Amino acid sequence: KKEFEYAERTKGADRLLSVVMEPAVRDARSWRGGVGMVLGSRPFVDLSRAETDAEWERGLQALYESILKLKGMAVGGGEPALPSTFAPASSSASVDQQLTMLQKVEKIKEELGLDPKLNIAKGVQEANVSLGIEGSGTLHMQVERLLAELGINDK
Repeated sequence: KKEFEYAERTKGADRLLSVVMEPAVRDARSWRGGVGMVLGSRPFVDLSRAETDAEWERGLQALYESILKLKGMAVGGGEPALPSTFAPASSSASVDQQLTMLQKVEKIKEELGLDPKLNIAKGVQEANVSLGIEGSGTLHMQVERLLAELGINDK
């Protein structure tokens, strides 16, 4: 409760995102207290389904795009710059920034011969293991590093 109130006070309600992680709380009308009062009438991202469900993948992509919007970045073309340790060696090795996270992970799975049915998180995890890379940093950073390591570009 205190964390929510602090976030609302310091960041502002317009910079808060609701993410539902449990099916029992999908009905925002049941949200009580400050959370219900501030966020109950606003849209939320639903990540309460199984990670193998396509709806979970869409929810994850929606959350990612919502975060980009909050940061004032263009969705689909304004992804954050990579730290220099993850930057491709040359511009010819860069991946089209218009690709979604899901599309990028699909390219990685295809390149490594991984199960195409793996969801984003499992696909990245298995790709890291396959290449002997420690899975550290954000999911976005891990995907970008994998793309750079594999030399996957926008062909």
